[in-house]
Amino acid sequence: MSQLGHILELAEGSRLTEVSLHPLDEFDLLNANTLHLQIIRLDGRSDPSAFAGALSTFVPQLFATIYGNTPYGDGWIGLLLLSMDLGPDHPFILGDLAALAPLRRALDLTGIRPRSVRNVPMTDDRLRGLYASGAAEVNVLWGISDLVLGLLVELTGTPLGDIVDLAQGSESSDDQVRAPNRERLEARLMEWAATYEGPEL
Repeated sequence: MSQLGHILELAEGSRLTEVSLHPLDEFDLLNANTLHLQIIRLDGRSDPSAFAGALSTFVPQLFATIYGNTPYGDGWIGLLLLSMDLGPDHPFILGDLAALAPLRRALDLTGIRPRSVRNVPMTDDRLRGLYASGAAEVNVLWGISDLVLGLLVELTGTPLGDIVDLAQGSESSDDQVRAPNRERLEARLMEWAATYEGPEL
């Protein structure tokens, strides 16, 4: 199972049917230091595609949306938000109440009544730990958004080691550290979107 698949804690046989990236400005991408993965469980009568689109309109700092279905017919949605929780003005990671406030407002505005909502905050260290758990080593130039993008590619079925090789390429003979190539990772997601068959998570 993929690293994000473990964190989603979905029933065995659950499927991923969509990954959507959302534009953020360069400042947000470069300065984010925390990922908040917000997981919404729907009932069997709810369409995760329509609900994900509605929620993404109202939730700020949204980097990506993922969704799919469990084997029991229930829908699920994952919102991946990038934020600047840590710093001189914000020395602590936002608690669930504060982190989920925009999502709660979005749920009220859209009239969506989920079965459950859960927030999982992840710092740079934790994200790098997920790569280490997958026997993949990323260099110091991977930012939060790069790490999250790689984990999204893994969620679609590509091993983490292959993702790191794809993004970093081969290091030069003088051991120059290379920034990850985001375009290659985004292209891999586009390839998956064109051919996917709803892989099990």
